[in-house]
Amino acid sequence: MSLKINIYKSFFIALFFSAMFIGSIRLPIGPIRLDLMISFLFIIYLLIYCKPINKKILKNLIPFTFFILYFLFYIFIIADGIQLRDVLYIVMPIYTIISYFTLSVIINKINNLFLYKCFTIFIVTNFIFLIMQYTNLFHTNSLLSPYYEFLSINNAVDSKIATLTSRPFGLTGNPTYLTFLIYLFYKICLKIKKTKLISFLAIITMLISCGRMILFFAICWEIIEYIIKKIINVKNPKFLLKKILNILFFIIILLICVIACIYFIPFMHQEIWNGIVEGWLFQSDSYTYRTQMLNFIKDIGWKSIFLGGMTYHNLSNKLNVAYFDSEYIMRILQFGVVGLYLLFYPLIDYAKKNKFELFSIFILAICLTFAMTQFTITNYAFIFYIVLYLAVMDKIYRGVKINGQR
Repeated sequence: MSLKINIYKSFFIALFFSAMFIGSIRLPIGPIRLDLMISFLFIIYLLIYCKPINKKILKNLIPFTFFILYFLFYIFIIADGIQLRDVLYIVMPIYTIISYFTLSVIINKINNLFLYKCFTIFIVTNFIFLIMQYTNLFHTNSLLSPYYEFLSINNAVDSKIATLTSRPFGLTGNPTYLTFLIYLFYKICLKIKKTKLISFLAIITMLISCGRMILFFAICWEIIEYIIKKIINVKNPKFLLKKILNILFFIIILLICVIACIYFIPFMHQEIWNGIVEGWLFQSDSYTYRTQMLNFIKDIGWKSIFLGGMTYHNLSNKLNVAYFDSEYIMRILQFGVVGLYLLFYPLIDYAKKNKFELFSIFILAICLTFAMTQFTITNYAFIFYIVLYLAVMDKIYRGVKINGQR
């Protein structure tokens, strides 16, 4: 039994740390995820040794297949001028299914404390690299520049030393991605074991990397979660009033802390504080560009909005753009509102199956929010971590139900 557990742990370590330290390997045909190769090896291991598979895990894969069926309909019926790059897009949903299946099987065979240790390693390691990049400690930015360039190429981000000292990105190759992933692991760690040190490191990392959309979401989510937890079971009116006053006090203190961070952290002071004071915060290219993207949607017609039909060739030739910096805009142009809904449907179904518990709404909410300005569920840099969250939280939630604790 011990040998079996060690095998599962070994596969998880290989998957988790390959995603963490390497991620994708760029080939002429496109990026190849190293963790996907390891997943294939794990599936071969299951087949060779005839390992039984939990039927519930296979059932959980069904929501992910709906988009693949729609994608085939898109390729053969809707889209015009299909090229190889459009066809190869099917690799992404397949990668999602394989990753979710592999992680679900493995995670069910290892204990939560082991998972917690891996997640804390992710947070601590990224914090160390973040501080090294932010301070250029011992000139490590120059020494490690080849590795940072490798990371940034995978995530299309500039890794110059000047950029690193203002907006460090840890091991993700992208400061916005780092904020997203740290917050994700922070929420998982809180469900397994609450540690003040890990919470402190996670918060500091998020503030320094400064992914504005995720920071805004995190503040709003923490306030909502705090309010719900405080008042959901309160029935006494006097006690309810006391709780509301405590909540207001908490919100005021939180806002003071946020304002202090915006003022004292250099990047946030430059990008947010100065923008508010000088009145250009919502007039910057970051906002105006994304607002202008909506014009592309208005001009394509209702049928295309509903069913899609745009190909990469049409984007570059007819619209004269390589891509849209918003998952909503890009995927609606490609697959329509129907396709976009089916892409998010597994997260919607996950929340429904878990009776809309906060942890299940959280992953849906953060992906929907982040999709306004980035790519989440169709981003190779995020897919592994999103399905990892689903698998881990599903195991934790089942364990809570079995033990009768809520």
